[in-house]
Amino acid sequence: MEEVGLRGAGPAAFSVEPDVSIILEGTLCSDMPKAEVYEISTVLGDGPAISLMDRTTVYNIKLRERIVSIAKKNNIPYQYRKTTFGGNDSGKIHLAKEGSITTTISVPCRYIHSPVSVMSKDDYENTFKLLKAVLKDIEGEGL
Repeated sequence: MEEVGLRGAGPAAFSVEPDVSIILEGTLCSDMPKAEVYEISTVLGDGPAISLMDRTTVYNIKLRERIVSIAKKNNIPYQYRKTTFGGNDSGKIHLAKEGSITTTISVPCRYIHSPVSVMSKDDYENTFKLLKAVLKDIEGEGL
């Protein structure tokens, strides 16, 4: 129920009490002809998008840097999500009880929230690869 006010994430985080939360989502891709550089949040085909901040969360810098390092080490392309509008489940998860360290890894999608949303299969697969590499790193090294 993320699209209607993050209604499921808050109660779930309150119950689970996560130490770290990795939010996976599709995000806006506006790499269209004639778009101004500042309007382009992500680019289709440039890899998973790692969020810096959005309307609901300022993401954990150390976790973001660790994810970027893991992506580089594993030759997984990535990009930063360069706009701050919108939000996702992290907005409620990072605030539940004592809070949770959060990050968001997104698949760029053109025409998001429409019946014809488009993503790159490579971006999708690289998002999955990055998630697996991050989980393996956390499992081996801890937080």
